[in-house]
Amino acid sequence: AEHFPEETNFGVLPKHYELNLRVEPERSRVVVDCKIDLVTSGERKPSFFIRLSPHYKVTALKSASGEAIPFTQAGGVVCAPTPVGSTTWTISYEGLPDLPRFAGTVTKKEAMLTDDYFWPSIGRYPATTTMHADIPANWEVISNGTRTAQTTEGDRKKATFVNNLAISYLSFSAGEFSITREAPVAGQIIHAVMANNMSEEERKLQMELQKPVIDFYGKTFGPWPYKGWVTLSSESYGGAALEGYSYATYAPNWLPDSDAHEPSHTYFGGVISNTYLRSFWNESFASFCEGFYEREVEIGNREERRLAFVSNPFPSPTWNNGIIVESGVMTGDLSADLGYGKGAVVLQMLEHEMGTEAFVASVRRWLSEHPKGTPGEWEDYFAVLGPEYETFIDQWFRRPGWARFRIGNVRYEDGHLKGDVTFTGTPYRIVSDLLVETPGGSRNLVRVTLNPTGKEATSEWSVALPEEPVRGAFDPYERIMMMRSATGPAQLSRELGRLQAVVHPDAQAWANSADLGRTTVTPDFPANPANRVLVGHPDQWPQLLPLLEQAGMTVNGNELTYDGTTIDLTKGGAAAIVAAADGQPIVLLLGQTRRPMKTGKARIALCNEYGFFLRGLTEPRMEGELAFRL
Repeated sequence: AEHFPEETNFGVLPKHYELNLRVEPERSRVVVDCKIDLVTSGERKPSFFIRLSPHYKVTALKSASGEAIPFTQAGGVVCAPTPVGSTTWTISYEGLPDLPRFAGTVTKKEAMLTDDYFWPSIGRYPATTTMHADIPANWEVISNGTRTAQTTEGDRKKATFVNNLAISYLSFSAGEFSITREAPVAGQIIHAVMANNMSEEERKLQMELQKPVIDFYGKTFGPWPYKGWVTLSSESYGGAALEGYSYATYAPNWLPDSDAHEPSHTYFGGVISNTYLRSFWNESFASFCEGFYEREVEIGNREERRLAFVSNPFPSPTWNNGIIVESGVMTGDLSADLGYGKGAVVLQMLEHEMGTEAFVASVRRWLSEHPKGTPGEWEDYFAVLGPEYETFIDQWFRRPGWARFRIGNVRYEDGHLKGDVTFTGTPYRIVSDLLVETPGGSRNLVRVTLNPTGKEATSEWSVALPEEPVRGAFDPYERIMMMRSATGPAQLSRELGRLQAVVHPDAQAWANSADLGRTTVTPDFPANPANRVLVGHPDQWPQLLPLLEQAGMTVNGNELTYDGTTIDLTKGGAAAIVAAADGQPIVLLLGQTRRPMKTGKARIALCNEYGFFLRGLTEPRMEGELAFRL
């Protein structure tokens, strides 16, 4: 027997799917008639494969003239004779999807076909789509693309969705959903939320949280390709979340929350599709965008955001087992580790080396120049980057593992700070920030290239400095992929949930402004506040005043001021880590936000009513294997 990988299409490619999909909830059944526009190229083989989820049984396959086409089906694989030239076939099938919280399922209240092969896939190749949905009249429906028609006749509702982006994965949901939507405004993206597990207030909040994300992508990567964006929360979906390009599906108990990952797939997976058979490049971009959005969105102080939301670059041992450019789904769990994990970290490093403006320009160019309707791969993006980044590409995308090195022999000579870099294993060329501290206490950030000579394990680096520093650290804000031997500077995101919270009874609403751990409500200020999160107002606990002063904060009634920025504590929050007399951490939490504050790696943070970061302070890592003293 011969094995044919799933990407094998035998020269047959789908160009457009037109699905007529009927949901029969009383029978837990889905009935589909699908027209496929097919094209053939290359050497013609006698037959080819069509794939469906195995719970679908094909009942008929017909040519453009209506003649029956012979076929055989084994599980989810259908074998049919290869067509000649370009043609349109119709494939009819039906099934009883019953994989709730995993893939397709149909109940009396909902049909969820996301993560389900409910369309006849050929090599996971992308195609444009038209979806004609036929559902109960009291249901709502969503699928990929723009809704172009909807009618109700008797006890049935029919709706049509047209998607002009060629995609490899389709989604579909229908059910007893409640909808909250905006009134259309000319020139603006329309937002809507569909859910069977959220209140009206929660749905409205979800729209407000998600608007900045969609606006950011439209400004950053090119015009948003759809008229709107829909957030769907489904009781039947169990896969956390999945992109639908014009919408996304979320599992219960996630929303309301802002999400930068799934909407980024509108570009990375939508504008340029991915089959997942060779790599998870689109997941690398989407995971990268989680931090990229937080760093670059125009909310609050962008320079402070850029330090607070550097994503953790710490490697996983599994990254030694494969390379990013060859990590398709058939490699198993490693594909996700490299796609969602290492690939995202490498893109963050690439952005830092190129500079954000140049990086964004390269992505925009790829999105605009890539041939429409053809899947993308890493090599297509590399072609846009050009030969000057070939070393970076070879080191990080085409090589397993990560850099292992140490800094030594640091000295100041002839107006230059010099030292050695010693690699364990394969050397890497690394562009790194270097933060140096002068005798007067000022700090300066410079950039150094650690460039190994040939295959030698140790080489010298040098950077011109006007004054001899007293200490310094490479990669102070943790962008380089490498193992770290110790925990870095204190971070609110780590301490808020780790330390026990002490909450004043009159400030209990403020406790919802963060994801706190163990909590005690008491009017008494703790005798020893070290290793505690203190939630209260200085009018309630005057002992907070010197701690707030240590954080650089002042409070006057409902107003809190930090470094010239004032927020209203009734619709905003602030948090800070300060030191007790013995140096142990004390965390201060004040104010009320509608969602837990997003503080990233910051030690001090001010947030708006949505919990979005406005101002703050992120400490550099000045200790560890990349730090030195003179």
